[in-house]
Amino acid sequence: MRFLVPALLGSLLAAGCSNNGIGQKCLDTAGDGGLSGTAISSPALECPTRLCLLFGEGQQVTRQTCTAPCTTDDDCANATIGAKGATDGTCGSRFRCAVAAITGGDAIKCKTFCICQDDLKCGFNADGNNNPITPAGCPNASPTPNCAQ
Repeated sequence: MRFLVPALLGSLLAAGCSNNGIGQKCLDTAGDGGLSGTAISSPALECPTRLCLLFGEGQQVTRQTCTAPCTTDDDCANATIGAKGATDGTCGSRFRCAVAAITGGDAIKCKTFCICQDDLKCGFNADGNNNPITPAGCPNASPTPNCAQ
């Protein structure tokens, strides 16, 4: 996982989640074109919070949406949702407040951001019912979930 974060992020964390553009499509500013996992790219000028959440599988970015720090799912409730099953990089379900990464700087590591529910991963930041959990490697980690389908 990679993270690009400016010093400005600390002020964004204190800014709250009002009028934050969660779910709006943003540009892949990560630079190298390959991504496996999750990255937060900043500054994303098209996002009010300046944070673009990039999600990738197989070295390809599959979703890139504006995000914001959160404390509960309610902070993500006003997100822009795309069509269910859309292939345009938008989220077709809902946004959940979950840990995006267990690596990176203090502004990112083990912090919660609004993430498309489709991008939660059982055993990392979700349980077997696709509910957010605190990953191993973070303070107050949740018990290891049963991810058998």
